[in-house]
Amino acid sequence: MSQRTFLTKQIGNHYSRRFCWKKGSVPFQNSHEVLIAFSLFLVLACCLSAHAQTGYNFVPVTSCRVLDTRRAQGPFGGPAIAAQTTRSFTIPASSCKIPKTATAYALNVTVVPHGVLGYLTVWPTGQTQPVVSTLNSYDGRVKANAAIIAAGTAGVISIFATHTTDVVLDISGYFVPNTNPSALFFFPVTPCRMVDTRNPTGLLGGGRL
Repeated sequence: MSQRTFLTKQIGNHYSRRFCWKKGSVPFQNSHEVLIAFSLFLVLACCLSAHAQTGYNFVPVTSCRVLDTRRAQGPFGGPAIAAQTTRSFTIPASSCKIPKTATAYALNVTVVPHGVLGYLTVWPTGQTQPVVSTLNSYDGRVKANAAIIAAGTAGVISIFATHTTDVVLDISGYFVPNTNPSALFFFPVTPCRMVDTRNPTGLLGGGRL
């Protein structure tokens, strides 16, 4: 046998990968380890392929308060969002030091309603307001929900409320083009409900908390 050992693996019906290693240079003891290593390579290759398709990387940050409408009036303070009105906020202009290159934000949205709140919606400024709820509070209690919101025109996001409510917005990270080497990989998936306590009692179902 030559100084090098080769492994060729057919992938689907389209093409094959050929791997080689020099004896003594890589700690493979037998063919099983080679196959395991090859499998890990395939997983990594698939992940990198998925990453390339998403076009964005995730940059986590220490949780930072972007705005709190309970504070004194200002671009990231009061007043509260009045019923049937919209306020917009330029996230990169906040004290959280989010770059203008951010393409989306990982946010925690908290409402402090002044009574019933039919629903509150957050979306990228410049786009059509979606007919969906980011969160609601029919009983008027303080509630929170996590949301990933794309950056709108000039990095601005808009918030609409059906009823008057204060809003607290915290950011835990942002997304950037995948040319940023310091960012983490992000792999989006089709939205999937993991837990619903309204379902029958079970590990990811009822009962109530």
